[in-house]
Amino acid sequence: MGKHLVVVPHTHWDREWYMPFELFRKRLVSMMDHLLEIMQKDRKFKYFELDGQTIVLLDYLAVRPENEPRLRRFIEAGRILIGPWYVQPDEFLVSGEALIRNLRKGIKLAKEFGKPSMIGYMPDQFGHIAQMPQILAQFGIRSAIVWRGVGDTVGQTQFLWESPDGTRIFTIYLADSYSSAAFLPLKPAVLKQRLNELIKRQEQYCNIESMLIMNGLDHLEPQDGLASQLDKAVSGMAGVTCEMGNFGIFIAQAQKQAQTLSVHRGEFRSSKRVPLIPGVTSARVRQKQQDFVNSRLLEKYVEPLCTWATLCGDTRPHRDFVDYAWRLTLENHPHDSICGCSVDPVHEEMETRFEKVRQVGEILRDDALSFLAGRLDTAWMEADAPALCVYNPTSLAGQVVDVIVDVEEPDFVNSLRDRRGKPTPVQKTIGERELFLGAQESPAMIREQVAGMEGRELLGYYINNILWQREGNVLKLNLIMGRAPAGEADVQKRRDELLLALSDPSIELVDIKGVSGAKTRLSFFAANLSPTGLNAFLLSPERAAEDNERTLRVAPDELENDFYRVRINEDGTLDIHDKASGAAFRRCLRFVDEGDRGDSYNFDEVSGGEVIDKPSGKAHVSVVEDGPVRATVQIDVSLRIPDKLSPARDARSTNYIDTPIATLVSIYRDIKRIDFRTTFDNQCEDHRLRALFSAPFEASEVNVESAFCVVKRSCIVEPGEGHFEKPTGAGPQKTFSCIENGSVGMALFNRGIPEIEAAADKDGTSLALTLVRSIGWLSRDDMVVRPAAAGPQLAVPGAQAKGPHTFEYAFTSYQGSYTEANIVAHAHAYAFPPIAIITNRHKGSIRGGTSLAVVDNPNIVVSAVEASRLKGAYVARLYNATGSPQETRFLPVRKSAILYEVDFLEKRRSNETLQRAKGGVKLSFRPSEIKTLQIVPKR
Repeated sequence: MGKHLVVVPHTHWDREWYMPFELFRKRLVSMMDHLLEIMQKDRKFKYFELDGQTIVLLDYLAVRPENEPRLRRFIEAGRILIGPWYVQPDEFLVSGEALIRNLRKGIKLAKEFGKPSMIGYMPDQFGHIAQMPQILAQFGIRSAIVWRGVGDTVGQTQFLWESPDGTRIFTIYLADSYSSAAFLPLKPAVLKQRLNELIKRQEQYCNIESMLIMNGLDHLEPQDGLASQLDKAVSGMAGVTCEMGNFGIFIAQAQKQAQTLSVHRGEFRSSKRVPLIPGVTSARVRQKQQDFVNSRLLEKYVEPLCTWATLCGDTRPHRDFVDYAWRLTLENHPHDSICGCSVDPVHEEMETRFEKVRQVGEILRDDALSFLAGRLDTAWMEADAPALCVYNPTSLAGQVVDVIVDVEEPDFVNSLRDRRGKPTPVQKTIGERELFLGAQESPAMIREQVAGMEGRELLGYYINNILWQREGNVLKLNLIMGRAPAGEADVQKRRDELLLALSDPSIELVDIKGVSGAKTRLSFFAANLSPTGLNAFLLSPERAAEDNERTLRVAPDELENDFYRVRINEDGTLDIHDKASGAAFRRCLRFVDEGDRGDSYNFDEVSGGEVIDKPSGKAHVSVVEDGPVRATVQIDVSLRIPDKLSPARDARSTNYIDTPIATLVSIYRDIKRIDFRTTFDNQCEDHRLRALFSAPFEASEVNVESAFCVVKRSCIVEPGEGHFEKPTGAGPQKTFSCIENGSVGMALFNRGIPEIEAAADKDGTSLALTLVRSIGWLSRDDMVVRPAAAGPQLAVPGAQAKGPHTFEYAFTSYQGSYTEANIVAHAHAYAFPPIAIITNRHKGSIRGGTSLAVVDNPNIVVSAVEASRLKGAYVARLYNATGSPQETRFLPVRKSAILYEVDFLEKRRSNETLQRAKGGVKLSFRPSEIKTLQIVPKR
């Protein structure tokens, strides 16, 4: 068979990696300048693929704005191909919603410059998620290009990649990498030889006439004169033709020529042919945690609350700020950035972006929740009683609400009541008040300032109450202030009353303070929280009656409730007895520390190195909380950890650092879950610290939450023989992983802990959460697990992850399967807990218990509620979290709204509206299917 070579000039542009962004931008400007010059003078240089991302356009034009017309001209002509991504992300470490925002923003920006390349180009991601075909297809992208993670299931250049829902897309496997034809020689004879070598290397994977030749590399500039030299070189090659093309040209030829196509289903995580470099999952874990917190903030709180507030008449420009926050978030999602495998200055710059997103997100959340709390009907409450407005972002009704709010008089809060009136026990911890301002002024000056007050805003904060009392000739004036308005306040009335008090001529001095309410932690069990909804609770001085039917007991060596009896062993581990199933989970919360001679890309075990799996002495246990809602103990252990590797990097040091580890362990009166909060100060280098939980049964598979689905992975690590990189059992997760044997299961939930491993142990099967992996090198070439360096060999002391760490995770056990036990909903309730704000008694248009979006099937997850591109409308995204077909009824907050099913670009699948039935719109889901609904309220 003759060969037709489709040579594709391209560059792979890591925006930041072994140099920080601005240094790479200087190289980007040089590359783009050169590209425009070549395209201007050489019509034979037809195409250039700009790495499938669009942010590089903005990065370039920020320095070269005068070149925008030329750049647009080549993009519009289809010669420079851009998109569909905004940035080239890691797929496993960012949320599924972030991937959607990334593609949506990339396609939108590409359309502003010309026509986007609608090909899912993913040349260097460290593996690929199972749902990527469905995500791409919902953007109208029907083809993809991949490299890493592909194993023996793919034997040819072209194949079909199938998502768990059955969506298939035509996919190209870069069998010889994305850089195989970089630096092509420009002398015809030598070029001919190189092309023959490329053909020979790819022949075993290429059973069609066309062959993709990737002429590019990381940060590589286009090769001037390549087009004419290709013509000369190929003219002397028998049976070989050539063209300078692009991805679309090659895919069209491959689709036409391929007679049969194999099918690969699910994720790509093989290290058989090229390095998967899975250690990035645990490198620089603090930044993974920050990204989890920020993505949760935007997706679960900011977007739905701002959407709801807008529907209720809030005219503030929330959406512009949400878009800004997402742009900053996405700038931290390139694979070398979020993966933690860049030089220290890169990750220092990421910290600034994380902090900006947090600031923007928190004020948007607080503003929107305050606006909604002001419209929540609390008129049924007692006058002058404080109220708590609770927002539940998930579908689980029965939850422990655990919030910190500003309470004016927390000593008088002893229970909560909902509209039904039954007091609910509350557990409270009273903290400090914030001081916003303090001054002593003359009465005349204060009278002048008070008379000029308009509204509640002062110094960027809100006045929620005005209190004063006289002490001799001094008037003590307290302004109760907050970052958001707490309900309705008749500031005008209080102002007039204060002016009257200030008119007393005997007052000589006003001592004024602006303070918050006391930062009060309130914890209580709410049995009927509305899903994705708002609930109101009265804060009452009445004490709730004791519930003698429920157990909650704590002692220094034991915790017990109706669900578990937890024995605390001398070494700080836990023996957990599940009262319902009788299962015993022994030696849980076992900390294990191992040496790591690897780099940011791979964990590399120290052969024969000391494993620290016991504390240096007995654990110290103290009771922290004793009900009525939660019982907590603190377990303190100390591990003697080698301070680093030996100079030869073949053993662990004989110098040890005592590392205290404190863990708060909490059980609850009303829910079957054990919560953990582990803190320690890491001062050791070159090691991995994990927390292990053991199940009393053998499991062959582990169920792991991934983007928009749950995937099954083997608990047995593949033999390393014949693999380019030694396989590992540690892998990425979202909010939970679980193992089960058909009758009993064990699940671990987490808040931003991205790496888990399931493995056999002497008790059965263990789940190991990676807490910290400390390494000091970007890459190394002397590793056992990987035969060559994965990047420049640069020291990165920041990746040693020294300093304080905090990790939050939870244990639960169950009977039957994880779907029968509703583990997805429980994991999400832990990862995305309710939030709250203080309000007061007032009439409102939102009845307590109202939901923004409701489904009646717990297996259907509401993933997002956000503003629509259609003015006045909004969208809700739902997905089936199981591997079987499901049905549900969906009910939006505006029950008379018109609903359409749309794709991820909000293109309607039909002009027909979704038909209502009793209880809402009936929807049918394929296994793991994602649906997006456009909801148009009637005017």
